[in-house]
Amino acid sequence: MNFPAPQRPRPFTARRILALVVAVACGWVAYALYGAAATDHAALARVTQLQAANAALQVQIAQRSQEVTEAQGSAWLEDQARKLGYHFPGEKVYVLDPGAKSAPATGGLNAAPPTFSPTPVPTPIPSATPTPSPSPLGPTLVPLSPTPAATSPSPAATSPSPSPAR
Repeated sequence: MNFPAPQRPRPFTARRILALVVAVACGWVAYALYGAAATDHAALARVTQLQAANAALQVQIAQRSQEVTEAQGSAWLEDQARKLGYHFPGEKVYVLDPGAKSAPATGGLNAAPPTFSPTPVPTPIPSATPTPSPSPLGPTLVPLSPTPAATSPSPAATSPSPSPAR
């Protein structure tokens, strides 16, 4: 019986060492290239995100510039004062009551047209005891919307003219 002789481990030769060094160098280069590509992809995604944010900010800047231009005019100031309830001296203020009945579908009120011929009024006979006159009915201000501060007087009721905020 012939048994094959046990093989001895082969020693490291220069050729094997060179092949191992080349394989390690190729692996290191591949890893470096993959890392650079991954970093480049992440940087490109970040640049795209920042460009979109920059475009949104440019639109917002344009809107704010338009608002500043509009706010420099007197029309904007008057509009803001009216929103706060102020009005000019001598100006009549009409406030709509949101809880009131709506007008008929035909438009207008169901009322007889006024007549312009004066009707004679009899002269009252003075009485011996004075009677108090009824209180004059004046315009009543109604808040535009119910708010928690509805119990306090509105600026329109307390201030007859706009006051500049300086």
